[in-house]
Amino acid sequence: MVATAGSDLESILAGRGAGTADMSREVWDKALVNLDIGGGTTNIGVFKNGSPVDTSCLDIGGRQIIIDPATEKLLYIAEKVKTLAKRIGLDLIEGQKAARQDIEKLCARLAQILAESIGLAAPTAELELFITAHPMRSSWQFAGLTYSGGVADCIYNEYDTQNPYPYGDIGVILGNHIRLNPSLNQVQRMIPKETIRATVVGAGSNAVDISGSTIAWSDTSILPVQNVPIVKMSAEDEADSYNLFASRLAEKLAWFKDKAGTYQLVAVSFAGVHNPSFDLIKDLCGKIVQGMEEYLRGTNPVIIIIDNDMAKSLGYALMNALPEKKIIVLDSIKVDTGDYIDIGLPAAAGRVIPVVVKTLVFGK
Repeated sequence: MVATAGSDLESILAGRGAGTADMSREVWDKALVNLDIGGGTTNIGVFKNGSPVDTSCLDIGGRQIIIDPATEKLLYIAEKVKTLAKRIGLDLIEGQKAARQDIEKLCARLAQILAESIGLAAPTAELELFITAHPMRSSWQFAGLTYSGGVADCIYNEYDTQNPYPYGDIGVILGNHIRLNPSLNQVQRMIPKETIRATVVGAGSNAVDISGSTIAWSDTSILPVQNVPIVKMSAEDEADSYNLFASRLAEKLAWFKDKAGTYQLVAVSFAGVHNPSFDLIKDLCGKIVQGMEEYLRGTNPVIIIIDNDMAKSLGYALMNALPEKKIIVLDSIKVDTGDYIDIGLPAAAGRVIPVVVKTLVFGK
């Protein structure tokens, strides 16, 4: 089984690969946002204290319009871009030559829609038109903004305006308008460590680690399992006595739901606390069950990975709350969203379970 990244996971992987997630550890009171702008879409990832806290995706990219560089004829126009062009009074027709001022006007509007998508400008109906799955779930105060993806190079570097379509698309002009957009420039533009290769780096840059510690399980018949994606709860999700935990868990689990509404097998991870009280374990168990309510309707087992030493007590609480479910709870293992784990059969007379944590998964 190999997990397929949807737009939410791509946003997270791009932000990790660009370095935005790591950069956000240096900003304590605000978040950083990465816009991964490729050919067809813009994947948006918000990071705070190193963890992903929000995502979104728009159908905005450099190849939403394809243009013959020699004749400047429009070879392809995406349907949403056609709709936007009509709304702002432009007459763009496939097979006909594009007026430079029309492309400039269109890209300026697309740049402003990007600003709307992250709360730096008031939302319009055009924003709703370009959102693919869902808007940002919360409002954020940003300390900085980074760009990755193919168009990022056109944002951080100025190109020859006498050759506006060097790649046969609108990427250069779109990047120029993003760089100059006043709304986007309200937030400091920061330079990430990776731009074009951010998603690839995010999916494969970390080393493989093998670990295992305190465990609790109700049934090991599902073992061994491979390539189970991680959904990691952030420090904010766990704050304030876990009041946000259930709702945020439900939102993050939805990242792993396909178009038919079926959840893939996921391992839920969070930091937890050292030496938790009975009341905290009971409360956390209830929040996990509440947050996984829709996920639990399927046949997938419940897999929980915790940083701190509390797997056994929480595992027994979950087994009592979900007697019909196969449950595995491990602790003293540090993972993050975008990682994958392999879980082996119990070893050392059942005292440990081997776990391999990895970030690069190959299909067959």
